[in-house]
Amino acid sequence: NSSAMMPTMGSTRVIGIKGLTEHAGATTLIYMLKKQLSEYYSVLGLELDKNDFLYFNDPDLKSVSSKELSSIISNPINNYNIILIDVNNS
Repeated sequence: NSSAMMPTMGSTRVIGIKGLTEHAGATTLIYMLKKQLSEYYSVLGLELDKNDFLYFNDPDLKSVSSKELSSIISNPINNYNIILIDVNNS
């Protein structure tokens, strides 16, 4: 369904990714997805309760706590089409 893949104007798609094992590569997958999707969309990558995004040196990849997540997603000045979340152990 194309509407599931294409955000409409003024909406944000939130996609959570969780690795099956501790070192499954969800952080790297989000980094690669963000790079590809950024060609067409405004994309924010969030990592919960870890700091691995620090190594990618990208201002649109942020490490946040689980408690901050809802306020970031529901922020009225959020202008991202897509938010990718590495949910880790959350």
